Formats: sequence, structure tokens, C-alpha cells
Amino acid sequence: MGLYDIPIIVEKLYDSMVNIPDPKDWPDYIGGNRLVGDRLYSFYAGLQLGMQLSEACRPEELTPPQCDNCNFGPVEQPEGGTGIA
Repeated sequence: MGLYDIPIIVEKLYDSMVNIPDPKDWPDYIGGNRLVGDRLYSFYAGLQLGMQLSEACRPEELTPPQCDNCNFGPVEQPEGGTGIA
């Protein structure tokens, strides 16, 4: 197999998982720009797939840390916004 040959499994995964995004589902700020819409949709779909693969490969369920002094609630930021501590 050459450096740029795509394995058949990748083609099969692509054909079964990739759907063409519908411009009516895009956010208003894209303004019908097909290139931006396709790139945003592709990134989002890839991110979802990566998270699903990560979850499937995790040996045990992910649980929050168990400690008495952990505080993951919103906090006031110096510039006035909120964040996570």
C-alpha cells in the first residue's frame, strides 16, 4: 500500500457515516457560505465521533473526582465573566 492509498475500511466507514449537511440547519451567521458550513459540520461530526470512540475505549466509566474540597461550580472572574474553578 502506498503512502496516499486509502484503505477500503476508511471508504466503507465514510460511505456509511458521512451525510451531506443541509444548509437550512446551519447557524444564521454562516449566511449560506457552503465552504464554512461544510467545514463546521465536518469538524462537529469528527468531534462527536472522536468522543464516541474515546468513550468506547475507556476501560471503566468516567466519574467525577471524589474529594471534599473539589469545587467545579461557576466562579466570578476578575474581568466580570464567569468560569469554572
